[in-house]
Amino acid sequence: MLKAFLNTDAVRFLASCFITQYVRLTWYSGRWTHHGATANQQFWQEQKPMILALWHGRLLMMSCTWPRGLPFFMLVSKHRDGLIISRAIKALGIDSIRGSAKKPGSTKDKGGFSAIREIITTLKTGKSIG
Repeated sequence: MLKAFLNTDAVRFLASCFITQYVRLTWYSGRWTHHGATANQQFWQEQKPMILALWHGRLLMMSCTWPRGLPFFMLVSKHRDGLIISRAIKALGIDSIRGSAKKPGSTKDKGGFSAIREIITTLKTGKSIG
């Protein structure tokens, strides 16, 4: 019964709202040091698209460092937990591309191929991916 409750859209929506507010609180109440930011600044100034590798633990806080007005998309799993992250980053100004690779031998389509096509299209239009 608890598992069914936790899998409801309402709980996932509330979780994404909580995550969004937690990220904002952490960002505004902490001190941050940016290492290696000069490499990104050249791309930002020239408004060139880039592909960023983001670790799970840094993914949400990165949304606070990205310049407002520059479009950015994150690759997020199609899993229902990915929906929580997708909603949270949308509230933080980041769009998402949904999809992931399927396990070897599995026939379940997780949208990996369509996500790759969407990433290529997004990069061609000058938007960055993470």
